[in-house]
Amino acid sequence: MLDDLRLLTSFDADSRDDLTMVLCGHPQLEANLRLAINEALAQRIVLRVRLRSLHQDEVDAYLRFRLELAGRTAKLFLPEASEAIARAARGIPRLVDRLAEHCLLVALRSKRTEIDNEVVTEAIDEVDP
Repeated sequence: MLDDLRLLTSFDADSRDDLTMVLCGHPQLEANLRLAINEALAQRIVLRVRLRSLHQDEVDAYLRFRLELAGRTAKLFLPEASEAIARAARGIPRLVDRLAEHCLLVALRSKRTEIDNEVVTEAIDEVDP
């Protein structure tokens, strides 16, 4: 597929810029672009942006923000819970969301009003047995 993209970007021998693409992917995409077979495509990439993982305090703020969007203003995730989520998810927002969602389900099932380390541990076991 990357070779097909190279062909699309080499239209009219690089004399015009008729095509603009945004390639998004996991770190594996960047590794694939470093292969010799993809060198011509890699040379045509003008800008590369790498998103870093969130730090623990950013995960806490992220969780609060997401809850506020849903209409919750009271604190739900205790500090040790958000720290455990950040550690387990390695700061990757998609994994933070997934784990936090499972924490909500565990808390609902056990009728808890706050999410603590115990809830996070149970959620981790459900997400990644």
